[in-house]
Amino acid sequence: MYTIAASLLGIILMIFIVLPLYIFFKRSKKEGSAKIAVILKGSITLIALLYCVAGWQRAGAETDGSTLPWFMNSFWPVAGLLLCLAADVLLEIVFFAGMGLFFLGHVCYILFFIQIGKVSMAAIPVFLILETVMVLYFWQYHKKLGKSTIAYMLYGSLILVTFSFGIFLPFTAGEMGVLPAMAAVLLVISDYMLAYQIIVKKSEFREVVLLGFYWAGQYCMAMSLFLPVYLYDL
Repeated sequence: MYTIAASLLGIILMIFIVLPLYIFFKRSKKEGSAKIAVILKGSITLIALLYCVAGWQRAGAETDGSTLPWFMNSFWPVAGLLLCLAADVLLEIVFFAGMGLFFLGHVCYILFFIQIGKVSMAAIPVFLILETVMVLYFWQYHKKLGKSTIAYMLYGSLILVTFSFGIFLPFTAGEMGVLPAMAAVLLVISDYMLAYQIIVKKSEFREVVLLGFYWAGQYCMAMSLFLPVYLYDL
């Protein structure tokens, strides 16, 4: 009961309290608001990271003599969230440096997915189809993007690997794969919405929606360690 309450508190803090505050300060023109917005942005991911660390530490403490799945003390989701936390802040300062950290964060998530369950062969055709669509999509804006076109395509390809591996986890890993699969879907949707914001057309409403998807995805990633570990004995 306390575990469920604690997990609900996290999503309330992230999505319904700190996120609106971040949006408010980001759009405010008062002096100092931009710095507060950056702090709030990092603090949202920090909440998810703290849940993930709590699950990781407890899994490590209970590894000896427990029946917890061996991968539940994996450091990869912790590392991924830590990189994304740094990227959230750096993105506001040096965009492509922040993108690079997000790239590494997704590598960590992919490695975690591989630990959870076998890579489904169905992921390969899914990736190839989506990759073709992605390349065609970004190529039509290559004149606008210039030299950064390759960077967008590389990042777009990696997150499609995250998506393609992630969506089959409920079938290859059972219930342990549900939350990571949700994280993969939410994070990829938010990234492509962000790309649309940057390349095609900005929308304040879309910005709020994509941020909701993004932090919900990070929350699901954190819960993929936190909930199984703390609920395992129930």
